[in-house]
Amino acid sequence: MDFQKSYYIIEHQNKFEIISHENLMALDKAAYQLIQNFANRNEAIAEMIRLVGDEQQALKIKISKS
Repeated sequence: MDFQKSYYIIEHQNKFEIISHENLMALDKAAYQLIQNFANRNEAIAEMIRLVGDEQQALKIKISKS
């Protein structure tokens, strides 16, 4: 994998973000949690959509049990 062209999903400031390798290197390592890296932006976006869908489903279940 060419890390210079890769994208990452990170948790930063209590939210998920997609960020390029270049921008990731500019962040303080203590300011984010790395979730996963991807060979290209499209793969990262597809995974982000899945993660957000999972979060929505978990929230719906939590609300329905209240």
